[in-house]
Amino acid sequence: MKNNFLIFVVILIFNCQSCNTLRNDKLDNYVENVYSNCRDKCVINFNNLFDYDRLYVFGGGVSNEEVSKKIGFKYSGDKDISRLILFVKNKTIVYEQNLVFNDSEPYKVFFVTNKEYFENNVEFSLEKDENIFLLKPIQNIISVVWMC
Repeated sequence: MKNNFLIFVVILIFNCQSCNTLRNDKLDNYVENVYSNCRDKCVINFNNLFDYDRLYVFGGGVSNEEVSKKIGFKYSGDKDISRLILFVKNKTIVYEQNLVFNDSEPYKVFFVTNKEYFENNVEFSLEKDENIFLLKPIQNIISVVWMC
């Protein structure tokens, strides 16, 4: 009987450690690592992290039907979305981060944009405001000089 109880406790501890590991998000960890190695102006892209065609950023209140329409194929994820980030390659989700806002554990990474998708070569400026990493897309502005 004691052996069964010991086995149960070991399994329970292992499962709890697995849950904590799952909470450590790959995207958040990557952003934090890039920021910690940054010296001056931080710039980040996700080409080294994921093989993807498009990055989608959805805010709260978006339905699965709306997500499906935007990404061009059926999305059947969690119905309770307050922030959804998808990395997509060839109409397949290669990475998904679906977070429900929680006051006790606020987002670590926040995309500051009104755009819903980006091509895979997008770069973001990376800043830290208290405990939140802010990612702002860098616009490639082409200057044209007119000669008269």
